Amino acid sequence: MTTTDLTRADEARGLAELETEDLKHLLEQQMQVTADHVARLAAIWVELERRGEDMSRMRTGLAQYLPAVAARRLLPEAVVRLAGNRLALRAIASLEPDEQRRVLDAGSLLVVRATDTPADAVPLTLLTQADVRRAINPITGRSIPPEAQRQPARRIRQSTGFTHRVIVPLTEAEHRKLQDSAHRSQRSSAELIRQILKTDGTFS
Repeated sequence: MTTTDLTRADEARGLAELETEDLKHLLEQQMQVTADHVARLAAIWVELERRGEDMSRMRTGLAQYLPAVAARRLLPEAVVRLAGNRLALRAIASLEPDEQRRVLDAGSLLVVRATDTPADAVPLTLLTQADVRRAINPITGRSIPPEAQRQPARRIRQSTGFTHRVIVPLTEAEHRKLQDSAHRSQRSSAELIRQILKTDGTFS
């Protein structure tokens, strides 16, 4: 048995002696430590990119989320808590950081799955694609409250004055720069694009 094996065995015995509440507290602490490590990894990733390193071969698994973490578009806690659940992680990543924090703290999203029933508090790991479409607005970066989910989508758009949507293909680098600019200006990407179009006279 190696030294590492002995250490792990001792650690396992120590954990077995802890009370359940102490174990829960320890788990929360270790998850935060892991989130801090993810943030550090993201910073290293960005520095390597800045130096011109080709990181494409490493963009798999956890690493694929590091650019978003480095750009502060995605909370490292979200990566740790939702790792392995790409649907939930993509859904959270479409929210503004403050909204990500609120939803992560809640651990669930309120989703109206049937018009005449109360909203369900759906755990993030159990969200379906339909739930995400109902409960998250990727344009505003906010979750949609239950009362708004009960309105037909067309009526929601009309109530805000927006009735059309334009999809613009972007490269990874372009998307990252857009998100960075939006974060610095404390606006959503959609709001920033609309402001740019107003500034250059397109919407004058």
